[in-house]
Amino acid sequence: MASTPESENNIMQEISLIDILYKDEYRIDSYLAQVMNGVLKRRKIQEINSQTNTKEMGGSIKILQGSFSDVGTSTVMEENRLIPHDRNVITLLELLDLEPQEILSADCVGCLICLKGRLAVRDFRKFTEIIPVMAKNSKLFGIDKKAADNLKDIFDAMSKIIPMNVETEVILKDNSIVRGILKEDYLLTAYRDIIATHGTQLPGIWCIVGILDSLKKVVHPTNTTGFRKSMDEFSAVAETLYREGNPKYTITPFLIFRGLEK
Repeated sequence: MASTPESENNIMQEISLIDILYKDEYRIDSYLAQVMNGVLKRRKIQEINSQTNTKEMGGSIKILQGSFSDVGTSTVMEENRLIPHDRNVITLLELLDLEPQEILSADCVGCLICLKGRLAVRDFRKFTEIIPVMAKNSKLFGIDKKAADNLKDIFDAMSKIIPMNVETEVILKDNSIVRGILKEDYLLTAYRDIIATHGTQLPGIWCIVGILDSLKKVVHPTNTTGFRKSMDEFSAVAETLYREGNPKYTITPFLIFRGLEK
C-alpha cells in the first residue's frame, strides 16, 4: 500500500497496519458493492448423492440364496471464493481515497468523510448503572457523597428522557468536537475493556470514517399541534446531552481505526 504522488494525502499513506476499533460490516459491504458495482462474495456448492440399497435374492437352488449390497458413492464438491480477513475494509479505503480531515469546513456536510483526531468513547448506559453504586459507596470511591447524590439524581432524570447510547467523540486539531452514536455490537473491543485500560479517552490519533451531518437547526414552518407538537418539544430536550458545548457537526461512523508501526 505504498503511496503515490496522486494519493499523497490518502488515508492509507504510510500505514502498513491498522488497528480496528469499530466496524459496521453492513455499511462497509454496501458501499463497497456500490463502488465496485458487483457482488462481494460468492459460494457454489455442487452435491451428488447416490443411495445404498440392499437387495435380496432367493430361490430353490441353494447357491442362489443370500443377499448382496449395491453400495453407491456420495461426492460433494465445494468451491469457495475466500475473502481475506478485513480485505473489504482495505479495499473500500483504497477505492474511496479519502483525505483525513483534521479541521472541518461546511462543504463536507452530507459527505463520506474521514476525521482524524483524538478519540473518546462513552457508554451512558453504563454510567446510569455505575453512578448509583458510587453514590452509595462514596467513601470507598473517595468522592463527595453530596456531589455523588446530586449526579445520581441528574442521571436518573436524564435516563427517563434522553436515550442512553454509546457515544464517540472526536477532538480535531482546532479542538472542535464531532460526536456520533455507536452500536455496541460493532465495537471490536468490549467497552468494559476500554474503560479498564484507558478510561473514556483513548491514546493516540484515530481515523473515523462515516457520514458527516450538520447540527445546525433548520426551522421549517409547520402547523404541528397536539401530541405531535409535544413529541417534537420532548425530542428537542432529548438532544441536549449530545449537543452539549454546541458542536457544529455530527458523524455516523462505520469504521474507526488507527495506524500501527511495525
